[in-house]
Amino acid sequence: MSVSRTYKSPLREEQAEQTRERLLETLTELLASDADGDSVTVALVAERAKVSVRTAYRYFPTKDAMLDAFNKWMRTRLGSPEPTTSIEGMPDMAAKLLTSFAENESVIRASRRSRSDVELRKVRKAEQVRAVKKAVEKFAPQLDDLKSRQVGAMLHNVFGSEPWLNMLDNWGLSTPEAIEAVRWGLDAMITKLETERARKGRK
Repeated sequence: MSVSRTYKSPLREEQAEQTRERLLETLTELLASDADGDSVTVALVAERAKVSVRTAYRYFPTKDAMLDAFNKWMRTRLGSPEPTTSIEGMPDMAAKLLTSFAENESVIRASRRSRSDVELRKVRKAEQVRAVKKAVEKFAPQLDDLKSRQVGAMLHNVFGSEPWLNMLDNWGLSTPEAIEAVRWGLDAMITKLETERARKGRK
């Protein structure tokens, strides 16, 4: 009995990836210029990208699926580091993150003007919260729930474009100066946590 095999054409796969990229590039332009987040739909992106709506829905069955794909795509494009679950690794991660913001400042500023980006930030923030929470629990298991959340909230506050823009726009810092400030703050918190952990261990 002969067994049929599915042949995957490299050319077809490359064309499919190019179509997906075109859709995501078009979504980037829409998010940067959109004043009303509700107006960005899969169908609108398809129309602007000159791709059939049926094809667009094949890649992104829903708007949520499209935004989720865009979020991951942008992280790769911006070179943003994955959320770390190690407190010791946070200063380096923050430095890489702020550097990637600076290298793509126009995109960052444009996206923050878009209401649609609120949905994307919710996804990113949820990922960051989970990572920071895990890092705090691993590094400082002696903390009670309230203190753990307080520490996590302070740590999480440095991992975002809004604090970075605040340091640039309202405090007159350059990105290297902002990175230095963030490293100093994180190092101070880590030292404090280490001291409290050692004190707890001696009791």
